[in-house]
Amino acid sequence: MSKKKRSNKQTVKLKRALFLLFIITVCLLILLIFLSPGKRQPSTSVEQGNVNTEKSRYNLLKKKGVKESEIPIGSAGSVAGKKEHPKPSAKLVFIIDDAGYSLKKAEPFLNFPGKITISILPGLEYSRKIAEKARKTGRDIILHCPMEPVNGENPGPNAIYVGQSKDEIREVLKTNFESVPGARGTNNHMGSKATSDMNTMDVVMEYLAENGKYFVDSKTTSKSVAEAAAKKYNVPYFSRDIFIDNDSEKEKIKGWIEKGIELAERKGYAILIGHVKSPQILDMLNSLRGILEAKNIKLTTIDELEYGYKVK
Repeated sequence: MSKKKRSNKQTVKLKRALFLLFIITVCLLILLIFLSPGKRQPSTSVEQGNVNTEKSRYNLLKKKGVKESEIPIGSAGSVAGKKEHPKPSAKLVFIIDDAGYSLKKAEPFLNFPGKITISILPGLEYSRKIAEKARKTGRDIILHCPMEPVNGENPGPNAIYVGQSKDEIREVLKTNFESVPGARGTNNHMGSKATSDMNTMDVVMEYLAENGKYFVDSKTTSKSVAEAAAKKYNVPYFSRDIFIDNDSEKEKIKGWIEKGIELAERKGYAILIGHVKSPQILDMLNSLRGILEAKNIKLTTIDELEYGYKVK
């Protein structure tokens, strides 16, 4: 082969090598630019692809028996790719006491579209009718059980008194629950004397435990022993936070509801008690709807709180 041909062949090889080196260099530069932090905004599809990949990796590792604590950060369920959970909603429970005297007074609360709990006095003309109507509309109801107060005031028919025998108290409770069909629990009507007497509350809680009922303490006295008695028998126990209509003026009711909202934000829920004599409660609830939505506060029932109590 002549020296000229050999030289041409070497030149071609050199050019090919230089071209290949150029291509490799360009590719490396593009890759470095692409991977540089802060230089790009990943598209939604790329991000979603990354999340899906991490989920697949996480599931594969779980199937292989790798403990969750040992799965590297970046797998689904760990830090990378995991969405922040929204703040859990706070809850407001409205209990409306003293239903049973009048169907007309109870109807605005029975027809209210939001979740509220109707507390029905036993043995009155409309007790059973209100209970039956409430059940048909899916309304949460409880027994508003009359109990002896300290001031000697008459708590009404079918009341529990301190000094009654165990059999007498149990019979009163049986009769009262039968007159309010569908009641899942009870709260006390008056009862400042009865709820501060351990012997009386022991009998009440034993009956509630045997029949799968819960107790809401209206807290008509600071000396109530209802909670201690409920713990003995493992009865779901709740207590009233605020009476909202001691003053029937609309703005006062609104103010107490707003205090209930603040309390619910602090502790997760609040139990507010009003009465069927105050239909303006519903007006104030409607006027505060925007605030409730903005703060992610939900109206709920004692039934739903009791479910949370059971799963703890």
